[in-house]
Amino acid sequence: MESAVVGTEVAGQLKLLHQILPILKCVDCGFDRLKVEDGGPHLSCGECGRVYPLLENEILYMIPKKGLPEPAIYKDPDYVKFMKCYEAEGLSMVFAEQSKMFHWIHHYGHKVVKRFSDEQKSEGWSLDLGCGEGEHLNYVDNHSKVIALDILAGPLKVVRKRFPRVFAIQGDGTQLPFKDNVFDKIYSIHNLEHIYYLEEALSEVRRTMSEACGRFYVVLPTEGSLIWNWGRKLIMCRRYSEKYGVDYLKVMKVAHCNTLRKVLSTCSGFFKVDRRNVFPLFFLPFININMIYTITYLKKR
Repeated sequence: MESAVVGTEVAGQLKLLHQILPILKCVDCGFDRLKVEDGGPHLSCGECGRVYPLLENEILYMIPKKGLPEPAIYKDPDYVKFMKCYEAEGLSMVFAEQSKMFHWIHHYGHKVVKRFSDEQKSEGWSLDLGCGEGEHLNYVDNHSKVIALDILAGPLKVVRKRFPRVFAIQGDGTQLPFKDNVFDKIYSIHNLEHIYYLEEALSEVRRTMSEACGRFYVVLPTEGSLIWNWGRKLIMCRRYSEKYGVDYLKVMKVAHCNTLRKVLSTCSGFFKVDRRNVFPLFFLPFININMIYTITYLKKR
């Protein structure tokens, strides 16, 4: 009986790999005809010999062997300590003690993206880039054609438990393991402000977006604005500095390495704005007096 269960599990894993295979490529050499191997099971590259295993919870491991160098800012002791707490506690360390207003503000962008993306009729693949624990997947109706990608395995394990129909890949946003023009929808929710190598990541987004109907859905806090800076100092700083024994403002400067203005400026080199929503003062779209920017981008040709 046990062998039959194992056989069924392997058959399911092989099916999963075959479904996702047509859009994948090797992140090390770029070879776009990977093979499914049943010994594991895993994917293999016939060009460079790289093997991509299915890890625990059916997470496909596709981190490049030679990634971009780790920035020195990430070695800051307070940041390292804070990230160890995050890896242990997950998003609960951020959300558990927050007010209803905090949750309302945080989820506002998710709701706007759902409204925008539901208007885009598509049966193609979608990518949740830097998915974390999959908060935005609560707003996606069809999970069977969604890939959740994050560089950390911990959040992906949560995604697989919460959304078992979603494909989970542990990968690097600056070196995506996908062929060109494969995604109709790419989501980046509260994510781009964290990416140190922003231009490289956006270049990969543009490369993998569908030429015909691709949309890039972005939600950003107004990082660097007066209202966001004062809100962090008044509400979050003392609480988290004392709880985790760190300089919380310094940690946030590392974790949120990009201001909203920087992200918008960098995006303009790769994409053109299709739609925009500003919260809460949509009629006064100034960065310093708002909290959330939601944007739909089209591919620049």
